[in-house]
Amino acid sequence: MSRGFKDRRFVVSYLYTYLVFYILNDAHKLDDTTQAIIKEAIFRVCDLNGGQLIIFEYEPHCINFIVRYPATISVSSLVNRFKSASTNALKREASGMLSVDEGVFWSASYAAYSVDPTCLKNPSEMLNARTISQL
Repeated sequence: MSRGFKDRRFVVSYLYTYLVFYILNDAHKLDDTTQAIIKEAIFRVCDLNGGQLIIFEYEPHCINFIVRYPATISVSSLVNRFKSASTNALKREASGMLSVDEGVFWSASYAAYSVDPTCLKNPSEMLNARTISQL
């Protein structure tokens, strides 16, 4: 019987992802009030799904954030939950920001990047470096 290499298997229980969501309508701009509503909605989704919001930043036309979440949840499913929860929270809490008839706040597209947890010692610098490299 020849000795070969053992199959090494690694179990990944959590993933880290950097997400960027863009606003669909240029008439809507994020301010301190709306970003607080969106941040709270994303925090609740993370909490309900066993995840964690690591960092959250916003610009007038988009939000950038890093989340830690169970590997059993797909990125697209998580994105749908984030977008739905934040849109519903804006409809409920930010009168005039989004009418009930509009229904859509976020662009259908989004950017998702896998993040190495060792980079999270200073996540703000990582976000800034990523944003600069996209220009």
